[in-house]
Amino acid sequence: MDFIQPLVWIVIPTRNRSADLIDCINSVNKLTYNNKRIVVVDNHSDDDTINQLYRNFPDIDLLVLEKNYGASYATNQGFTFALKNNADFVLRLDSDTILDENYLSILVKSIRPNTFEGVLSGTIYYYDQPEKIWFTGGHLINWNLNIKFLRNINNQILKENDPIDVDLVPSTGMLISNKTIEDLNGFDEDYLVYYEDFDFCLRAKKSGKKILYVPAAKLWHKIYSNKKTSWTAINWNKSKMIYYRKHANNWFHLLILICYAFLYSIFRAIIPKEDRGNRGPLVPTLTGLLQGLLKNLNFRS
Repeated sequence: MDFIQPLVWIVIPTRNRSADLIDCINSVNKLTYNNKRIVVVDNHSDDDTINQLYRNFPDIDLLVLEKNYGASYATNQGFTFALKNNADFVLRLDSDTILDENYLSILVKSIRPNTFEGVLSGTIYYYDQPEKIWFTGGHLINWNLNIKFLRNINNQILKENDPIDVDLVPSTGMLISNKTIEDLNGFDEDYLVYYEDFDFCLRAKKSGKKILYVPAAKLWHKIYSNKKTSWTAINWNKSKMIYYRKHANNWFHLLILICYAFLYSIFRAIIPKEDRGNRGPLVPTLTGLLQGLLKNLNFRS
């Protein structure tokens, strides 16, 4: 009996990344998985993204937002469009992502698609260092709500198609069942950008959904690690504080997290680290933490 492929809608939010977006869509079009559709959500680009998109892919589905509402809002617009058009699953991609041609086939074949509820992802590599792993999946560190990456990921494990239970995966490359999106009402729009993926995974776990990492499914992400700007520092740390407020176990735990966030930001200003830390100067970092601490929030289940 032939395997019946569920319909997968691929949602790609983007802003001002026309060249990356075209590369991403070209990789999607090379997927061996056939039953797929693409929708691009343009978050009010002010470059040539829309013209380039229609020039290269004249028949593509495109949603154009009237202003930049943030990554979570743009993603949710894509989710809504996909579900209205009968998506069984949604693959959410950053526009600077390149997929291996078997990425989607491996993910779908690793589960029972007609009964699965949850999220799957694969191994994410650095685009400019194609053999170096950027992200696998990981488990929640309860005291600081951070991620503990899977250890002992060797070459043999990276060939495995069997899924591994985890707590957290990043948003780019997420394959999500339609029921999971419906039950969780998509991404939480209190997050303009950053941490919306960890929030989504934790809410999914709390509601009984599965979060799975499939090592053999591969994709590559264009990581711009040198872009430590004031904007990034503000929004990264604002979202971090919102994430802490939403997922702290109790008020005492929240107090610990707040103290940790401010002390960590000062420590990383004194002793910077290339691939982590404040994501920018100290003053914008502290500004972001304060904004996240004072923001009125909508708490979701």
